[in-house]
Amino acid sequence: MKRGLRTSIVAASVALALAMGGVFAILLLSIGQLRASGDWASHSEQVVATANQLEIEVLDLETGLRGFIITRQERFLEPLNAALVALPRDTTALERLVSDSAQQEARAKAITGAGLSYISQYVRPTVAVARANLTKATAIVRTGAGKRRIDAIRGQFASFAAAENLLLLARRSTAHAAADRAVAVGVGGLIGVLLLILLFAGYLGRSIIAPVRRVTASAAQLARGELSARALEGGGGEVAELGRTFNAMASSLQESRDELEKSQNVVLELQAAELEQQRTALSSERLRFEAVLEQMVGGVLVAEAPSGRILLASNQAELILGQPLRTELFDGHLPSSVPVADRHALEHPESPLARALRNGETTTALAMDVSREDGTIVSVEVNAAPVKDEHDRIIAAVVTFHDVTDRNLAEDAIRSLNLQLERQNKNLEARHLDLEAVNAELEAANGELNAFSYSVSHDLRAPLRAIDGFSRIVLKDDEGTLTDAQRRYLGLVRDNTQVMGSLIDDLLSFSRLGTQALQRSTVHTAELVEQVESELAAGQNGRTIEFANGELPTVQGDPSMLRQVFVNLLGNALKYSRESEHIRVAVSSERRDGELVFLVRDNGVGFDMRYADKLFQVFQRLHRAEDYEGTGVGLAIVQRIITRHGGRVWAEGKPNEGATFYFTLNGGAP
Repeated sequence: MKRGLRTSIVAASVALALAMGGVFAILLLSIGQLRASGDWASHSEQVVATANQLEIEVLDLETGLRGFIITRQERFLEPLNAALVALPRDTTALERLVSDSAQQEARAKAITGAGLSYISQYVRPTVAVARANLTKATAIVRTGAGKRRIDAIRGQFASFAAAENLLLLARRSTAHAAADRAVAVGVGGLIGVLLLILLFAGYLGRSIIAPVRRVTASAAQLARGELSARALEGGGGEVAELGRTFNAMASSLQESRDELEKSQNVVLELQAAELEQQRTALSSERLRFEAVLEQMVGGVLVAEAPSGRILLASNQAELILGQPLRTELFDGHLPSSVPVADRHALEHPESPLARALRNGETTTALAMDVSREDGTIVSVEVNAAPVKDEHDRIIAAVVTFHDVTDRNLAEDAIRSLNLQLERQNKNLEARHLDLEAVNAELEAANGELNAFSYSVSHDLRAPLRAIDGFSRIVLKDDEGTLTDAQRRYLGLVRDNTQVMGSLIDDLLSFSRLGTQALQRSTVHTAELVEQVESELAAGQNGRTIEFANGELPTVQGDPSMLRQVFVNLLGNALKYSRESEHIRVAVSSERRDGELVFLVRDNGVGFDMRYADKLFQVFQRLHRAEDYEGTGVGLAIVQRIITRHGGRVWAEGKPNEGATFYFTLNGGAP
């Protein structure tokens, strides 16, 4: 047919080259009609295919219903249920496909109505009856009502298919007529007749003779019993109908044979299914048992009673005993190389396996040493128990054993370590006694230091108060008789006694820091700094001071000691900044390498970094006493407090450019 079409195209091309413009237009119109006819033919084939699918689904309803009634098995309802789902969808599709033809649409709706009526009035009620009363359902089926309905529906399908085929033939006939007219007008006369004869001959050969031969060959296969044989559908008209009818007949025969085979073999299938289920269940149980057995840490042996024949040995049992038990069980008994602990159960009446087989005794956690074939000794912990049947007779015994060699070695090592720990404890107790003696000496020294501090405080303060008092009396009582030099000397005496008193106070505070216990609690440093700044600002004789505080966190520490730190640092900042026109002191905090650091910065006189190591030493001063008052103990107190808190303190500065003091606290924010 492809070659005839090619010849037609060549002939039409020659004719078109000679024809007038009108003939060319008619030929183009004819080609368009042919394409439209082809589309309609494909459409009709789709309609027929959809109708055939619907017919198969209706047959599945009857087949599934009969299978369920015969077998009472839900799996036979699967094709029925599938058809119930597919039927509404496919009937809607069929009606949509034939909506161009009122008659076919009416037939499609009739088929739909018949199918739905069959489902609602016969299939569903019969299934419900079969579930409740199988005998009654069988009687309903035997009445033939369902088959009559099916036959009627199949008749409707046949009428529908015949009408669709006639419509297809009519459309093709119209297309061919238009093509013939176009060719006749285009090429005319004898050339047109000859081309039509050639085309018709090719058409007969391909559309009639070849399809008929294929149907004949398929019929021969069908006669030989090959019910799956199908004719390749081709051609048109009665030839195409012949192929479809043959295929429908073959399908019907195959379905009938399948139904017969299903009916004859249903019992065998049920029995085979039950046997397969039992076999699968037994296989699954065996696999699970073997998997559990191989996952057990210890070895397992199962012996038959009363012979003691080994029925089962786990892989772990072979590893522990050092014997390939499963490969050497020629007669079912353990070879002589298996350790005495478990072999020859009846020859060794005291073994756990023998007692379990003979007397039904249960052995728990029995420690035994086993000599392997390679001469190594392995320590095992053995458990044995009998297995009894429903009549309480011993039918087997199970022995489990664990390799406890490593555990025993570990216990020996632990005992050795315990002895070492006991010796170390005795040494620690002796050291503890020594430390208690040292602590007693330290407590005595602290007591003496406290007594000395009190003595210094009392014995030095009294003379200082006397010197200061007498100097004040002389200045007051003899004011008129004293010269200026004498008054100046007495003033210097009083000033130095007051400085000495402050120095004594600072020394006492510095010494107490070494013995005073830390009272740690939560300290809000922002509030603490504001309080200290407020107190210090009140004593600055009205000078303008700018306190610029950054974000200050909450920390854990001794509140009174941390207060003293800020008092000393801020006091120093104000003291060494008093010559500045605008005093600015900033307190802030920051994170450096994961560590919380506090900063106190001023814009005072600063210091030379070459002497920074002397800042925190007692009595070390970097500025003259005449310029800045103080005892030289304040920063030493700061360092001791920060050290007591587990932190560190340092400073940076430049002459006349201010100074910055840094300190950290162990733990930082709580």
